[in-house]
Amino acid sequence: MADYHFNKAMRHKYHGRIDEHIEECRKAVRFNPYVLNYRNVLALTYLQTAIKAAKANLHRDEIVKWFTKAIYTAETVQQYYPGEYHSAAMLRDAYLSLDQLSSKDVSNYIEKYNNIVIKARPYEEGAK
Repeated sequence: MADYHFNKAMRHKYHGRIDEHIEECRKAVRFNPYVLNYRNVLALTYLQTAIKAAKANLHRDEIVKWFTKAIYTAETVQQYYPGEYHSAAMLRDAYLSLDQLSSKDVSNYIEKYNNIVIKARPYEEGAK
């Protein structure tokens, strides 16, 4: 059942129906919370939505809501799978974006997740 909802989510994303995509991803996670890809795709969608909201100069609360969802979802992946590359990269990127948007110092989070990314893929080009 989880795969059904995830596949449906990906069709929605392909057609640009982000709200439906998110809802179906959330259903997939509810049916099987241990599949890494479901949460990573959901976290990535939240992060992309947060970045789009920031670029569109939407209300600060709206931007923070999406970053919070992205961070929470990716941190959940890190709890289940410590050192997992994709969620660590999303967390690093989320905190990098937040660092540019706010006056709060989040450099310790950027460094923490960047170190995980480097350890997970030490020879990858373009490591930040």
